[in-house]
Amino acid sequence: MNRQIHWNEYMSRFQYKIQYVEGATNKVVDCLSRYYENNNADEFTPIQDYANADVHLDPEWDDLPSNRIAELHARMTQRSAQLSKDVQESRDQEASEMASHLLLVTPTPGAKDEDPTIAESHTNGPPLKARLEQDTPFLAAVQKGYGEDPLFRKVIESPTEFSTFVIRDKTIYTKNR
Repeated sequence: MNRQIHWNEYMSRFQYKIQYVEGATNKVVDCLSRYYENNNADEFTPIQDYANADVHLDPEWDDLPSNRIAELHARMTQRSAQLSKDVQESRDQEASEMASHLLLVTPTPGAKDEDPTIAESHTNGPPLKARLEQDTPFLAAVQKGYGEDPLFRKVIESPTEFSTFVIRDKTIYTKNR
């Protein structure tokens, strides 16, 4: 009832003549209609499918009835909740893609059950730095990949903004803290 009063007040500003169009093919939703002919009570219809000219005519909602304002708030809350469910950030997509390529490593039977410390693990084996510096195709591939990586591309473009990284011989190193 309040909606009809609101529209009656709005339409009283104009001089108009209402013309009835007879026939089953007259399916156009007029400005006073809110629901479609075939809607059921339990069906959800997006707000953009309804005639919502009153919101466009009064964007500050100054002249809208209180029940219409409550309806709009409920619709906006419902829509924002739906949008937050639908949004999947690129980092989530990238993380799930990376997780799908993980290889599970199972311990070999009969292996020693030891728990080395960080210092012990660094002392075992040949120095990695000398090995990497000799392997030029590997370094070239890493350096080529900087342009494709979102973080390292930014480090290459503006190294002064990233104080935790240093570039030596076209290779990015991280500074120890």
